[in-house]
Amino acid sequence: MIPLKFAPKFITLIQRPRLTRFIKGTPNWIQTPTTRQFQTFNNLQYALKPKQTLPTRKLTKKSSSDSPFNISFTRAKEELTSYLNHPIKPVVSATTCEEYDLQKVTSILSKKQLSASNIVSGETVLCKIPIDENQIADVFVMKTGTIVAWDVEESDVLNKIVPIFKDASVTPYIVETEDLDYVDLENSDCDSNAEELKEYNNGNPGSFVSKEIICLNGSPGDKLLDKVAFSYGISRSTRLAILESSLERHINMTKDTTKKLSRGERLRLSAKDVLSSSGRLLLLRGKLNLYSQLTETPDLYWDEPNLEKIYTDISKVLEVNARANVLNKKLDYASEDAQTLVELLKSRNESKLEWIIIYLIVIEVCFETYHFYERFLEKKLESETVQT
Repeated sequence: MIPLKFAPKFITLIQRPRLTRFIKGTPNWIQTPTTRQFQTFNNLQYALKPKQTLPTRKLTKKSSSDSPFNISFTRAKEELTSYLNHPIKPVVSATTCEEYDLQKVTSILSKKQLSASNIVSGETVLCKIPIDENQIADVFVMKTGTIVAWDVEESDVLNKIVPIFKDASVTPYIVETEDLDYVDLENSDCDSNAEELKEYNNGNPGSFVSKEIICLNGSPGDKLLDKVAFSYGISRSTRLAILESSLERHINMTKDTTKKLSRGERLRLSAKDVLSSSGRLLLLRGKLNLYSQLTETPDLYWDEPNLEKIYTDISKVLEVNARANVLNKKLDYASEDAQTLVELLKSRNESKLEWIIIYLIVIEVCFETYHFYERFLEKKLESETVQT
């Protein structure tokens, strides 16, 4: 469990006392709630349309030959303007590097005179970044190399927000992005249509996911915690996409070798190439299963069932677990190919050693034959000398 302290200036946390050890340094702009309760919806006029045509989620990869951050933008969704009678807003996750140095992130924000808070100590920095004169974005910068921005278009994330933290990145990647939609249910809404709302939130209070759209509900403090949970879940998708892209590049690199092997052609592979191939696969498997929490729920949410449910639900929407299982299977097959090459290299080396031994034996036989002939000539000369 991560030992985090709760900042004194933050709220008395809404009947969830066990979470206090995880939150630190919450910014002053968060209003102080007094209780954790589902805000009623007595004057809300929902335009509930269960059969709306909803956007299809699509993972998009952005890249540039000049810079990983100068990226053109094409939205891959059908545009919806509202859901549950609330305007739809974008939330974008972008994984840009192996990890972010959070100390450098805080320093960069300080130099630019932007507010920053270690919302999860040592793991996530929350900041408010102005996009234009009328828009300020909530941005979560995670140590895992991911930035999650709320109410910001993908193009603005890639071209305005990501470059800010370029100097804090460690081992840059080709950027992978994931964009979803969300609606912000206002606290003043009431439950005149609470029965219809149960169709969307399964009767559970708080934030929820309905038909691939995130619905934030509750007090400002609750929404902040829910945003953190949603951000962690969305970031899993782009971090997993980095590994998926890396494996695809590996497969493309080794495809010709496999084809030559199937045709029985001679392979011109060095030990360095084979070991490098095996090492790449081991590193990918380690990043997926050992060095990250991509395949498990973070310790942060073990004692918080509501936040764990949010994290699990958004992961299901993004099919993270299914994709991780498919990636593991692909790694198994790729590892078999790499092991075949290792065995082939081993067999080739053994064959070389055998031929070297044969050559040495032949040379030894030649020397012995020569020595035998010399001795034969010496004896013959001695016998002729004696006879004369």
